[in-house]
This record gives sequence, structure tokens and C-alpha cells, in this order.
Amino acid sequence: MSKRLMIIGVMFLFSISTAPAQTPSPEALAVARSLISTMKLTDQYKALLPVILMSIKPAVVQGRPEIERDYDAMAAQIGDAYAPYYSSMVDSAASL
Repeated sequence: MSKRLMIIGVMFLFSISTAPAQTPSPEALAVARSLISTMKLTDQYKALLPVILMSIKPAVVQGRPEIERDYDAMAAQIGDAYAPYYSSMVDSAASL
């Protein structure tokens, strides 16, 4: 019984003693942004979105021509709607 209690106690301690997230230094963020720029991550995000939209198209359209027409029109608008969020995605990637 005491072995079980000890295991439960250790698991409890590990579950509550997680390390707090550290905010990266400005220098580390600058280096990370430089790496992201070198990797052209923003361009990769922009190229990936249409691929994702086209891959889910068959599941959404399901062979219905009227839905396919609307989906194609909506896909272009989704790409435009994501444009303001690319910089925040890059910032999130840099902080990671």
C-alpha cells in the first residue's frame, strides 16, 4: 500500500511542478526571426494553405457541382483572409 501511495505522490508532484514558460530574450527572438526569414517560413505558409484547401475539397463538395463552384470562390477568399495572420504565425514560431 505504501508503494502505491508513494507512486501516486510522485506523480502528483510531477504534475504540479511544471516549469513556468520563459519568455525569450530580444536577442533570441531576433535570431529566431532571422532563421525564419532564411527558411522562408512565410512563403511556406502561403504555399501550404491552398494545398490544404484543395485536399479537403472532395470531403466538402462530395460531387455536388453547385457546392464545388461555391467552394472554389470561398477558397480564394480564405487565402486573402489569412494574409493578416502570417506575421503573427511567424512571431509564434519565433517565440517557440
